[in-house]
Amino acid sequence: MLELAPSAEQHVLSLIRHYRRKHRFEAEYRLIKTLEDAARVVQRGTAKFHPAPPRYPSVAKYGLLWFKEWHYWIAITSGENRQFVALFSMKRPIFHGRWRGRALHDLWRHAVGPHGLVS
Repeated sequence: MLELAPSAEQHVLSLIRHYRRKHRFEAEYRLIKTLEDAARVVQRGTAKFHPAPPRYPSVAKYGLLWFKEWHYWIAITSGENRQFVALFSMKRPIFHGRWRGRALHDLWRHAVGPHGLVS
C-alpha cells in the first residue's frame, strides 16, 4: 500500500474517528477499502491522473497527481516515492475539523508548503 503523507494521515484518521462516533462503520470500511483499491490502481499503473479535481482547478499549481476512486478524489505525489497527500469527497473536501471554513489554498499551503511537498 502507498504511504500516507502526515497531512493525509491526519485527515483520514480524523474522518475514521468521525465515522466511529456516528456509528457509521460501513463508511469507515468503505474509506479504508477505497485507499487500498487506490494503492493497487497506482501500483498497477492504471490510474487515470488529472492535474486537479474538476471542482478545485486551483490546486493544479501544486503539481500533484489526482485520480478518482469510488466517490473520492485522491492526490498523490509524483516521482518514485509516491505518497497519498489528500482525499476529497465528490461532495465536499475531507480534512481535519480545524480547517473548516478556511480557503482551500490555505489547506494546500499547509499540506505542501511554499516550496513543494513537506513530509
